[in-house]
Amino acid sequence: MANDADELELADALLAELPPEQLTTPVVVARARLLLLRGRAQEAVAELARHGVDDVPSEGPRSWPELVLTAARAGAGDGYAFQRLLEAATTHAGDPQAWRIAYLVAASAEQLGRLDVADSAWRVLAAQHGIVTPLTVSRLAIGEISHRDRFHPESAVAVVTTQARNLTRLAPAPQEDPGPTLAAVAGLRARGDEAGARLLLHAVDRLCPATPAITEALRSSAPTEGVRAHRLKLAGALLLGLLLLPLGIFGIALVWGGRTLWERSVRLPGLTLTDSAAWRAIGTVPADAGSADPTRTEREQGAGWYGLAIILGAVAWMVVGTPLSATAGRWFGGDADTIVFVLGLVSLPALLVVATRSLRLRLLRRRARRRTERAERARLAEAALCRCWQTRGLRGDFAAAYATNHLVPVPVPALLESLRQRVGFWVHLRRCPVIGVLWLGGTPDGGGAVHLRGAVPSTPGPAATSPGGFYL
Repeated sequence: MANDADELELADALLAELPPEQLTTPVVVARARLLLLRGRAQEAVAELARHGVDDVPSEGPRSWPELVLTAARAGAGDGYAFQRLLEAATTHAGDPQAWRIAYLVAASAEQLGRLDVADSAWRVLAAQHGIVTPLTVSRLAIGEISHRDRFHPESAVAVVTTQARNLTRLAPAPQEDPGPTLAAVAGLRARGDEAGARLLLHAVDRLCPATPAITEALRSSAPTEGVRAHRLKLAGALLLGLLLLPLGIFGIALVWGGRTLWERSVRLPGLTLTDSAAWRAIGTVPADAGSADPTRTEREQGAGWYGLAIILGAVAWMVVGTPLSATAGRWFGGDADTIVFVLGLVSLPALLVVATRSLRLRLLRRRARRRTERAERARLAEAALCRCWQTRGLRGDFAAAYATNHLVPVPVPALLESLRQRVGFWVHLRRCPVIGVLWLGGTPDGGGAVHLRGAVPSTPGPAATSPGGFYL
């Protein structure tokens, strides 16, 4: 079960604790596969060789052990073995078990440096075979974002926000376990794509408000070089805009055009022009991930409120600004009354729009947080109900609540004591009081609780009775 859930470290530790008499060929091959997926191809080759799996026919791999050996050799740097693995994957592309080979292709290609093939394999696993685990979703995000369009911001935004939504829809969500998102960020940085990592953090932070780990990672990712120069440019642009406002409608048109020109020609620190435009566009993604129409930007959804703020600001200035501008005209003479009136007529509605947007975003984040809390309370309330017959693994706060409210502790065997030392975090064993199935649980460092169900115990069927006729 740990293998199926892509809990690679835990599955490897469980297999490593088996006694020698239980190290059959399937078990050895399974452990070699786990070593390969964890980036340890050389150890996988050695593990297979120690147990007699060290030969592949000249016509190519035909059995599962031979496929795993070929993939391990490919991951260790054997280009010829990688070619044979791709040939085998092509041959078995239509098989029901083709996803197993896709895992091997993805892992070996990553370690061989063939990132294009690895990204394609992870995409096949997640999109074509529907295997949705933290491992596949985070790897898919790495591949898709690193290949985003570098010239068209709209395409880049679509890719980044799609992958961010995929990560936020994992169970548990980033609020409980930010590990998959941070793993995707680390993978992008390992490829030298710091901008892609920042864009992903920005998008997840917009979609999942009140996630401290993501917010802190986003804050720490801000560049230090070029920030002061960018702030000076921004201050100069704002000052120039204020000086243009007294020109009336013509000045407002110049300010609006200058704003558009600024967004299209001024880079944000550490980003290209395309990524800068993408960053600004992601900033308009609705902060409320549960909004009725998430395809509309925050500006579009709040257009009515902003229009009302402009009208109220203009009316208020008509009432208050008229005597003020007249007073300014008497004191300073000339066109002072017109200048004051136009400045106030532009500035007050603009300030009200800014205040309205800030208040609306705060309310949206609070609403999203309350919705998440309500849904979580309703979900945790069901933690006492038996799910052992319908699920094979649980993650996050619900897993911890289920273990506390439904499962009963089981005395820990010596195997688990050794397992705790190997995996580096506390693990425990519990049993379902309804069907008697065992659950292995723990809380990995930096992640949420994980509980994996064991095999369902077999129960003897009813005793056979001798058949009798209708009249007997």
